[in-house]
Amino acid sequence: MVKVTRCVPGRKYLFQNERNGEMILRALILICAMCTACSAALTVYILPDSTRVCYLGKPIEIDLVIKGDVSSEFKGTLQLELVDYWGTVLEQKKVWSVAVFDHPRNFPSDSPLGTYIIGMLDPLAEIVPMGFYENMAQMGARWGTIDLCWKYLEPEQGKYNWAYYDKWFTKALNAGITPIPHLYGIPRWASSWRPGDPGDAETYPPIYLEQWERFVYDFVNHYKDWLVYLRIWNEPNLESFHGTPAEYAKLAKIAYQAAKRAKPDIKVIIEAAATWEKNPIDFFNAVYKADDSSYYDVIGIHNYLFNNANFPEKTQFLPMYDKFIEWRNKNKPNVEAWDTEFACMADNWVWFIGVGEKHQAQWLGRTHVLGFAKGLKKMIWFPGYSWPIQEKPYYNPAGLLRVNNLTPRPAYVAYHTMASALSWAKYECALSLPDDRYGMVFKIPEGYVTAMWSVNANSACPVKLEFEQQQQKISVVDIMGRTSEKALGGKGEMTVDISEDIIYVYSKSIPKTELTVGVLPDSTRVCYLGKPIEIDLVIKGDVSSEFKGTLQLELVDYWGRKWNGSGAEKSMVCGRFRSSSQLSFQFAFGYLYHRMCEFACRYCAQGIL
Repeated sequence: MVKVTRCVPGRKYLFQNERNGEMILRALILICAMCTACSAALTVYILPDSTRVCYLGKPIEIDLVIKGDVSSEFKGTLQLELVDYWGTVLEQKKVWSVAVFDHPRNFPSDSPLGTYIIGMLDPLAEIVPMGFYENMAQMGARWGTIDLCWKYLEPEQGKYNWAYYDKWFTKALNAGITPIPHLYGIPRWASSWRPGDPGDAETYPPIYLEQWERFVYDFVNHYKDWLVYLRIWNEPNLESFHGTPAEYAKLAKIAYQAAKRAKPDIKVIIEAAATWEKNPIDFFNAVYKADDSSYYDVIGIHNYLFNNANFPEKTQFLPMYDKFIEWRNKNKPNVEAWDTEFACMADNWVWFIGVGEKHQAQWLGRTHVLGFAKGLKKMIWFPGYSWPIQEKPYYNPAGLLRVNNLTPRPAYVAYHTMASALSWAKYECALSLPDDRYGMVFKIPEGYVTAMWSVNANSACPVKLEFEQQQQKISVVDIMGRTSEKALGGKGEMTVDISEDIIYVYSKSIPKTELTVGVLPDSTRVCYLGKPIEIDLVIKGDVSSEFKGTLQLELVDYWGRKWNGSGAEKSMVCGRFRSSSQLSFQFAFGYLYHRMCEFACRYCAQGIL
């Protein structure tokens, strides 16, 4: 018997046993565990096939791998103390429902999701044989950003060392991850750096622009069979680039022209970082001023403004996306907008504030949903792996797989749940919910998926949804991937509980909610009998796409009392409209009739339309 005193869901336990001289590796990822009210012991058998769910009164059969040197076949039972995602220790005398990772999923090749897969060869040599690339693909990432230094590929002028990266590119591709290299790291012989200059030679623009053009052409030509996207530099508005925006514009333009000659359909990405001290919009404006010609297909930012102790919806994270998308729409409306690097730290690291693994998992799904709803085409999480670093906490605390053993954090599982929902999705609309509650609807091939959550624990609440009545059941998937089927009421209604843990509601039709509109007293502006009124709706939240359909208002007077006058207590509004950038606008709604009291013509709705 092997007893594990603390078995944490989301973590791999490695066990090797020898059969007929062959070492067999079995693997289980306990994602979450829920206890049922039944007095029974859980017996876990180590078997080659997992049934994934332990039904009431029946043993669960799973693959379990325990780290250690076991030279003979394991026999007996394994006693586990399970700890679920929410930190609850589940008592032994229970029957467990154990959710095992949904694998494999056939995620689309042109997925909107990716992760940073590291360009440092020392950690890659250690973790790739352990299955790092396969773990990223299984999680749901299809793109992998990677550092690519010119100085390693051409240490001497004219002498290429393609083998430096070939092995890692091939292994990533075989696992289902398409690399997105970002070219930088200038070799000393090509750098404009001179002794006494601050920083490293690799961070300076090349002094020989014709050599830069030749290198970009040769690189794209060498890898053109699989290369889809090419990033030019990494965070050129920070210390990784000791040049001016005008010099970056020239570099990017030359790279664009050289890359297109080698592979006409390749897409070139320029980018800048958003930090507390650096605004990428200022950098883009300077680059645009230097050269406003079309020399990129994608514009990206690294939005690190939600690495904060506060909830991401309460930080500058979302306003930064608004400004970024607005800049793109104004200056380069035909290029795609991406977030090519963003993250949330589980632990404190330099100036970043650690929020703990639970918040990391919660915020990962929410920020992806909000970014796509704002109009981003792709989002790249940084990084996939918590590689070792020199300063505390001695590993990168944003990684989805832990240092050394690749055991997954809860955020790794939350990513898979999010990827299963959004990899095929297109943003449709947002539900009307009160402050600090979100309901974002996406179109998927099977119908619709609605991501719902509350910003914090204080705003958690039940939400009533209504669907087309011909649909009998709704699937609800929680943050850890557990699916439950919900039956609809006689009028197509159901209630879901929303909290900080995002849920995904799968349906055939778009859910509807009632919008409650507060009536503000105003003695000079009243609704007269039989006359239409114009009202201002102030809506807090994201309205990034055109609303189509019917808006139903429930009138509430100044004291919060619902208006129940006969015949005209509700106004049905049909139309098309877009919000302004301030999310406030005016439009005419049908007829609201004067009943018993004077209703002012300004109504304030707190929620999302």
